[in-house]
Amino acid sequence: MVPQIDPKRVYTAGFLASRFVKEIGINCVRFVGSEALKQELIGQGLSVSGDEVEFGGEQINIDRFNNYPINQNVKAVVVGLDNNFDYTKLCLASLYIQTNKSRFICTTDDPFVDVNGRKFPGPGSILE
Repeated sequence: MVPQIDPKRVYTAGFLASRFVKEIGINCVRFVGSEALKQELIGQGLSVSGDEVEFGGEQINIDRFNNYPINQNVKAVVVGLDNNFDYTKLCLASLYIQTNKSRFICTTDDPFVDVNGRKFPGPGSILE
């Protein structure tokens, strides 16, 4: 027999992470993740950056990294599954953690998601 679960009692990792951020008093975050994670963060009333196209779509380089304007209001970097993860996102998330002393919060440390026996890299794969 399959147990019946009330959908109102199911919480996503993105919801829990965004709720945690709000509860610890952070109001502005940089996120690396999906549109669903972004909407969870916004749903908690948080100011969100990270989905804009940086540098006109070109990859980051040392000059761009060095001259990147830091948003001093960002107090956390929230990371979830991101199918468009790239080196630019890694560099900018790292920059906020280094220079703003932003908290680093990941929705899960799962290194992969099992997809029919194949290991699809999960958010945990970018933690180390």
